[in-house]
Amino acid sequence: MCLLFFTTQRSSVSTSILRMESIIKLIISLVLTFILVLAELTLGHFTHCLTLLVVTNQSIHNLINLASSTASKKLETYEKKRWTYGYSRIPVLGLIGSQIFLFSMCFATTVETLQTLFHIDHLDVMHTPGKVCILAGIHFGIWVVTFLLIGGNTNHQMGILSAMNDIGKEPNPWYFVRNFRIDNFFRDLSSCFALMTATGIIMLLSLYSVNPKYIIYVDPCFALVTILVLLFSQCSFMKILCKTILQGHIESCPSFLKNKENFQKYLINKFPSVLSVHEFHHWYLTPSKDVITCHIIFKDTENGSSHFQELTKYLDSNHGHVAIQPEFLNVEECFEHECHYICKNTNCNPKTCCP
Repeated sequence: MCLLFFTTQRSSVSTSILRMESIIKLIISLVLTFILVLAELTLGHFTHCLTLLVVTNQSIHNLINLASSTASKKLETYEKKRWTYGYSRIPVLGLIGSQIFLFSMCFATTVETLQTLFHIDHLDVMHTPGKVCILAGIHFGIWVVTFLLIGGNTNHQMGILSAMNDIGKEPNPWYFVRNFRIDNFFRDLSSCFALMTATGIIMLLSLYSVNPKYIIYVDPCFALVTILVLLFSQCSFMKILCKTILQGHIESCPSFLKNKENFQKYLINKFPSVLSVHEFHHWYLTPSKDVITCHIIFKDTENGSSHFQELTKYLDSNHGHVAIQPEFLNVEECFEHECHYICKNTNCNPKTCCP
């Protein structure tokens, strides 16, 4: 009977989350994380807990990622017909910004922690550890909800870099349970568990009447260890981001870009409204999503507009992700074989085929 009740409850929870759209899941996770950040900032201000400050830095880091992903989803919903790769860059930029924020705040917290250790005699150290421990438990509870919605913060961030930008695309929360990864769990909650451990040790030592001059060293020491663990867990992720910024994932060029002249002639023959194709750019949005950007000149606006969607569909189906920058030319104002882009260097004149 109990097993039947548990199965029914599990099915109802799964069905309710199944019906949620991905944008709603992101908004719920964003609101919960925002409330958590406010609570951690407020309590940290009154308790002067350095380990809690490290946890707060990671929570703000997660908040920035969720905010950028939510904004990207919202813009894509409003501008489906005018969608560009600019909206998809928002989560990636959010990841980069959040990583820079996290590393800079960890450096600032390290300086503050070392200052506390060397001047601990006359500084206001941590107090009311019980409230901090309760907040750490709330932090864990919010993570569980986030895990069921989007698979946790680490899964959400990895999903952005793996070109699976439809966060929440897998609607069943038990999918995340079946594919649970201990490294993602450790990366999400290592600082939270360190906070629980630090406050637990402080309360235990206070219970056994240990000399307070030794107890005050527990929080700054745990803060330093938490910072080291947090930075170590971010190293592999930061490496992927740096390669994305430097376009270090580009190992091979698409075959049609190696012979641009033939590809241009092919497009001109296949689409009569195309006058010329120029300025090819091959770049990576994420490690597994490369984008080819090209400028295409159409003979006139009317024919160009009619063939633009057809041309975009053809390029996307045959050459992956392609972004087209359309340009229009009024052929009545120029000669039929006139050069539209004249080389500034006169040495090119013998090599040109048009007057």
